[in-house]
Amino acid sequence: MNYSVVIPSYRSEAFIGRAIESCLAEGIAGSNIFVVEDGVYDNTALVVKKYPEVNLIQLEENSGAPSARNLGLTRVHTDYIMFLDADDYIENSLATGLINAAISTDADVVFGPWRYGGDHRNDGVIRRPEVKTTQRWLISWLNFQIVPTCSVLWKTSTIKRIGAWDERLKKNQDGELMVRAFLEKVKIAYTNDGCGVYWQHNSPNRVSSASYKSRIFTSDVIYKNILDTANEEPNVFGSEDFLFEVGRFCCKTAWFAAEGSDKKEYCRWTVRARNLGFKKFGYNRKSDLMARLIGLKYAAKLKNKIRPFFIFAIQR
Repeated sequence: MNYSVVIPSYRSEAFIGRAIESCLAEGIAGSNIFVVEDGVYDNTALVVKKYPEVNLIQLEENSGAPSARNLGLTRVHTDYIMFLDADDYIENSLATGLINAAISTDADVVFGPWRYGGDHRNDGVIRRPEVKTTQRWLISWLNFQIVPTCSVLWKTSTIKRIGAWDERLKKNQDGELMVRAFLEKVKIAYTNDGCGVYWQHNSPNRVSSASYKSRIFTSDVIYKNILDTANEEPNVFGSEDFLFEVGRFCCKTAWFAAEGSDKKEYCRWTVRARNLGFKKFGYNRKSDLMARLIGLKYAAKLKNKIRPFFIFAIQR
């Protein structure tokens, strides 16, 4: 199978074996699996060494998942690549479905089905990506309606061409990468075979516990990329609707700033939203209503306390 998997690993002793075995079960050769241990802090290496053909790359100090993914990318010689987080896994012929779709359509990116597993998730619900234009996918990603990395296959030359992973980022790394890909108008294909399992668990080591400032920094990078593209190609998006959705993204970022009680960032992102024609107080109906009833600052704090509800609302 002309397909490699790069697995960034940080304190992943408990999960890495499952991730590797899922790839092997899908027909991916062990020699095409690259585990990049991002700092040696546990017995991850001992687990990986149970699979002799699997490549283990060890970094003495933690440098972040984007750096680990990029390092793994430099070792890949196949035409297609997946970046699988160490706590995720794939099943039911997802790999075959992805590679067949990629080859038959000559796509740059292929999206497949996925389901959530782990803490506070309904394991049985399989989500399938909708067929959309590149612009609509960009809007979806700005609204955090994503396809997780465990269900995304890349053409290796494409991800290298667009600059691979931004190693400065600690939060929403795949979001920034995908927005950059959509701005490059990559060709997208789909498969309905199998699924990736996006594993959720409570751990202080999860990247999702990164600070709001990390998310705002990533949002700045995304915003600049969008505006730079719009300045170079004024008609690239071609509608006020798109600008409105970028404004919604700015409003969402303002809410993260409000959660962190960062008035300066809140004002900066609110001004950006207003300049793009987004006049609402919230980024969706529920948040807008909450902000009007109790004020944005308190609504943002409350949202943070009941985050699982809001995540469910966003993903529907």
